[in-house]
Amino acid sequence: MPLRGIFAALALAPWTAMADRFDVVTFDAPPGWTRQTLGNDLMFEMRLMGTRSSCQIVLRTSRTPTASLPQELDRAWSELRQPQPLVAETPDPAQLELPSGFLLAQRVGQVQTSTGALLVMLNLLQQDDRIVPVVVNITDAQAAEVCGTAIGDFVAGLKLDVSAPAAGTPTGVQVANTADSQPTSDPQLAARFGNSVVGTWRFALTSANVSLNAPTQVRNVIEVRFAREGTYKITVNMSVPGSASFNDDESGTYQVQGQRVLMRPAQTTGRQPYALDWFFGDHPEFPGNWGLILRSSSEWLGSFSGSYARWRTFKPAE
Repeated sequence: MPLRGIFAALALAPWTAMADRFDVVTFDAPPGWTRQTLGNDLMFEMRLMGTRSSCQIVLRTSRTPTASLPQELDRAWSELRQPQPLVAETPDPAQLELPSGFLLAQRVGQVQTSTGALLVMLNLLQQDDRIVPVVVNITDAQAAEVCGTAIGDFVAGLKLDVSAPAAGTPTGVQVANTADSQPTSDPQLAARFGNSVVGTWRFALTSANVSLNAPTQVRNVIEVRFAREGTYKITVNMSVPGSASFNDDESGTYQVQGQRVLMRPAQTTGRQPYALDWFFGDHPEFPGNWGLILRSSSEWLGSFSGSYARWRTFKPAE
């Protein structure tokens, strides 16, 4: 029985107001789940009435990474399953950039406990210089069916909050928020593309929809075409296995003014004018992820819902 909804929810979950805080993250608690403190961790649990099926979400205290995200995932996974033998393990899905700005790495496997096999999902969310571990435990396929969407919504809705120091962080130490930085263009990369946004640019992300047997793929593609004569078109396609694809598009005219692109959607789209900040270079938060970097002044099709204020990397379309 597939563990449906978790990865689809991470890609498509709506943005909601944050209602609670733990350590350096704010979140919405999953509705109807019980809540308790476990040492330095926070746990949410859902038990299915009349059965032994249950789901747990354990939000752990954040830490400062000392290695790359894949290496941190290896270390955390080893620590997590050390007292329990591994029954089965699926290939790691591709890292996923969440709407909140977190970079998510995941690993899923089954471990043997005294009551049987338990499905364990380790989520490591990294933003700026913080890593937030979230562990999900699911007893069986029935629990996965009931809890999957709530788990995906919870993980996708986590947001870094640096308004107060993290646990163990000395008062007065501030964590840099690179999402609000004002980066400058890479001159060589800008020259390669004529220091112009003209062309077709694509953001593509393949995430995983994990089942108890094997992962399936979820494909997200955002394409922006700036024509030389001053018109543009944005198309969005999100393909989720087992359900209809989501498609949307927007067209209109644009005008470049310095490092801003003034976007004027056609009246037929029903969307209001907005502006895009742009530069050529590395993503401010993910060095090595180069391309045409765009950020909007308001909601637009090139961002996930609610995440317009974050930079997004677009590559030249092949």
